[in-house]
Amino acid sequence: MKTHPWTKLAACAAACLLACGTPAAIAADGPSVELVNVWTGAGERTMLKVMADAYEASGGKFVNTPAPTGNNVMAITVNRILGGNPPTASQFAFSRIFDDLLKKGQLADIDAVARAEGWAKVLPKEILDGISFNGKVYLAPVDITSMNRLYYNIPVLKKAGIDKPPTEINDEFFAALDKLKASGVIPLALGGNAQQYRWTWDAVMSAVGGKDHWQAVYVQRDPKAMKDETQRKVFETFRRLSKYIDKGSSGRAWQPTTNLVISGQAGMQILGDWGKAEFVAAGKKPGVDFGCGLPGGVFVLTGDVIAFPKQKSADAEKAQQMFAKVVMAPQVQLDVNLKHGSIPPRTDVPVIGNAGFDDCVQIAAQTYTKGTTVVRNSALILSADAMGSVVDLVSEYFNTDMKTDEALDRYAAILTADK
Repeated sequence: MKTHPWTKLAACAAACLLACGTPAAIAADGPSVELVNVWTGAGERTMLKVMADAYEASGGKFVNTPAPTGNNVMAITVNRILGGNPPTASQFAFSRIFDDLLKKGQLADIDAVARAEGWAKVLPKEILDGISFNGKVYLAPVDITSMNRLYYNIPVLKKAGIDKPPTEINDEFFAALDKLKASGVIPLALGGNAQQYRWTWDAVMSAVGGKDHWQAVYVQRDPKAMKDETQRKVFETFRRLSKYIDKGSSGRAWQPTTNLVISGQAGMQILGDWGKAEFVAAGKKPGVDFGCGLPGGVFVLTGDVIAFPKQKSADAEKAQQMFAKVVMAPQVQLDVNLKHGSIPPRTDVPVIGNAGFDDCVQIAAQTYTKGTTVVRNSALILSADAMGSVVDLVSEYFNTDMKTDEALDRYAAILTADK
């Protein structure tokens, strides 16, 4: 398999740094932690502030280095490591994007903190396994999110004659899109970039195929399942969505895309838990102004983790350990996830029945806690090369008249070659 451009990040890092700017000067007093992250949305900034304030309350200094996308975070991190000036911390989606850093020994483990704080007792096995490498903990989990939520603007749907929001990606869902289109609004808000195509693809795959098909294709790598009638329906349903997006979709980031739903210009959007924070930051109330569902009742597991590039000084290592401890502190986990609209990784932080978490979070939490319909997101299963190739394929299929047979053949070839 060819090496996908997503893995050739160091070459573009210099340009990314120019675009993102440089971090503020690090204060000399107190252990300073610099976090490279993509938390630039209005709601995301509130959760970042919780972590920053908590770290500074513990005696440290926090430096924020924002980046436009997760790929930019990796580019900055790799470039800084190669340049001998690694950031103390980098935020990544729960995926395999940082596998190469782990294998090359470029990340510091935080196993001593994890053991001292008893993380193994309060983290689900799938989370603990995902943050560990060769028996040691390397990542601090921030939140657990489902990347396949369906958000909708309640007044917009009612105006279009939709009294019951769809809960599946099926004929009822497309009938609702038709009504929205007839009412003069954008039926489905979607930003035409790789990131959003992947999120939407995972949502359609999980809703149309269900957990059993997902596991057969991605986990068991069953060659028959990769090209069966269910997978054909997944592809065809995914492209059917292209009839309901707006002409300004191409290249648009997810935040302005979400704002189309918030402002009433669009009816619905498929997005992860992080989208809810944008609605709340705009003063919108769940159940009144907007609603959200989990199509098909499948929880596509993702989330955010903090990685710690290896450092040369004891002070920097101390800052990393302090920050890891702060990120996983029960109160910080509670406050961060209340702001973010996500689920705390710690099982001892109450969510179900907690009035602070609204209906959107309760739906996700109940599904996640039940566990019977939870699947790992595709980027947590596939290698970065394979994931990039799948996104390239489904993006091309979505935007062209590619034959479905060709798409199925290429899809099966990518998954079969991935190890």
